Amino acid sequence: MFALRTPIDGLTRLLRPVAAELDRCWWYFGGCGCGFPAHRMPEFKRNPERLPPAEREAYYREYLERSAQWSRDIEAYCDGSHGYSVGKPGFFSRFADGFSGDWTAYCAVDSQEAPWDLFDVIDQSLPRLFNEPETLSTEILLSVRGIDNGYWDFFFREQEMGERALKFLRTGRVKGVEELKLPLERD
Repeated sequence: MFALRTPIDGLTRLLRPVAAELDRCWWYFGGCGCGFPAHRMPEFKRNPERLPPAEREAYYREYLERSAQWSRDIEAYCDGSHGYSVGKPGFFSRFADGFSGDWTAYCAVDSQEAPWDLFDVIDQSLPRLFNEPETLSTEILLSVRGIDNGYWDFFFREQEMGERALKFLRTGRVKGVEELKLPLERD
């Protein structure tokens, strides 16, 4: 297992070199939801309240239209039939930027069929997914946890995959990236 920590940013940006593998996975995101990532709108960084009224109205109208389209699109890539949310293969590159980093945990499983038995176990022991990701099933290709909207922790089953992500992040000059030593220390 290989673990690393990054500042919060869009998962598709941070994990670009391994996105193809992650797009083949089933994604458990439980009840955490996957909201419209407003940061995809270039205007989002500005304070829309400072815009003139007509521009502000257009901004909010576009925001609502994009958000509604996101909600319609995501339905085709999600399954909630077991009482929790699962992203189907193809989900990652389209929707993972909508994951919250606020005390949340997710995992990806690279199987042909939805691993419902595994996801049922995870859903019943969600604190373990967050607190003890290095002890989870080897069926999990990647476990992700968001800490207080400050950083992501990634736990890769395959060392080579984690090293590719780390090399990309360091080459891309993402500040604050660090390799985590396992097992994690507990307070």
